[in-house]
Amino acid sequence: MSDVAKLPRGRTNMRARTRAIVVLGLGLIVLAAGATAYKLRGVLVPAAEALTRGIPIAGPQELALADLPMGQGPRVSLFNGVDLNDWDGWLGYPDPAETFKKTHSVNPIGAGGIGKDFRVVVEEGEPAIYVNGKTFGSLTHKGDYADYHLSLQFKWGKTTYYPKLSDPQDSGLLYHSHGAPGGALGTWMRSVEFDIIHGQFGRLVTVGDRLSSKTTVGRDADLLNPRRRYMVGGARS
Repeated sequence: MSDVAKLPRGRTNMRARTRAIVVLGLGLIVLAAGATAYKLRGVLVPAAEALTRGIPIAGPQELALADLPMGQGPRVSLFNGVDLNDWDGWLGYPDPAETFKKTHSVNPIGAGGIGKDFRVVVEEGEPAIYVNGKTFGSLTHKGDYADYHLSLQFKWGKTTYYPKLSDPQDSGLLYHSHGAPGGALGTWMRSVEFDIIHGQFGRLVTVGDRLSSKTTVGRDADLLNPRRRYMVGGARS
């Protein structure tokens, strides 16, 4: 004999009707949400396409600096090959995923990182600056320069860290840096960045509020947002 008591027929039918009404209601909500999304797509997609209209498709290109004025001052080596006494280190949030949030529950780590996150190593028989990359941060030279030509060499490490485990390795050269350390997203100085992303070099990024830049760009569907990269003869942006 079953231990489940039989319910009156009327109550059983009421439950069935209630369930049918709920399911029908959810179906209407889903249909309404689908219709709303379709309408929004009709508004947002053309607007997004309008932003890139007239911008040519970017293709592989050989970039070469040409017709540059010769430097008038002495050549200065920013890295002495021995230590990082001429540099300041700054580390952002302990959890890098905090970096791009509008509000933060913790403060940036702040000044530091020299000797651990940033240190001098020997790579292929030559001294080099090692950047750990586990915590977002910056290594800033203490000098004050203007009207300069800057050259550097770099080599990718072998390790990637959360939250970019599945993303291309990502770094950058932040030049014309100014203002307080951590003034941009608690992690970098206000600056202009030459993006150094594995396989995607050359994107121009303004780091910090109330900064603008001008360049020529082409569209690249494989590039991280915004999907534009510097291109000789591209559209002005």
